[in-house]
Amino acid sequence: MRIGVFGGTFDPVHLGHLRVAEEVAECCQLERVIFIPSGIPPHRRQPETSAAHRLNMVRCAISGNANFSTSPVELQRPGKSYTIDTLIKLSQAHPKDEFYLIIGADQMLKLKKWYQSEQLFEYCRIVAVSRPGTPLQAIQAKMAADFPASILSLISFFRVSALDISSTKIRKKIRHQKSVRYLVPKKVSQYIELYHLYQKD
Repeated sequence: MRIGVFGGTFDPVHLGHLRVAEEVAECCQLERVIFIPSGIPPHRRQPETSAAHRLNMVRCAISGNANFSTSPVELQRPGKSYTIDTLIKLSQAHPKDEFYLIIGADQMLKLKKWYQSEQLFEYCRIVAVSRPGTPLQAIQAKMAADFPASILSLISFFRVSALDISSTKIRKKIRHQKSVRYLVPKKVSQYIELYHLYQKD
């Protein structure tokens, strides 16, 4: 089985995330995409919302799509959430499956600094998703300087639909009591309202 691995803080998960997963699954002929909320991300600020809430919001968002699932693997592991540890865990649980790590193309500029970055490719291929305006030539030149050809062959770039949605903007709208309808799935919006998330500065 070809499985997409889509990690992120998902604070909150939004329609842009779902569209990326849908388009990559179609392009790469993935039979399943696993959304993996990060526990303690090593390269960015800590999530505003608890692990339990972020996991539940993902569950709300993907309900009804049989090809999408979620995993608490990073939330259950103490310490920082390193991608290599997650891939090893998934490979051990599904030794016959082929994994495709879905990340933003801009993150490729930082990939060399990731923990055990070259070892990632023992467990997956990478699908780097970009939007219109992403400087792909500069990113690809950086990758060519950082990694050998054998690794570059395991990376593919895929341009997705331009949806100007971000979790940061959604949190800001909620704080200012603005509508987030059509930015997040209805069930996620209802969950946010039920638990009064993102309302404090």
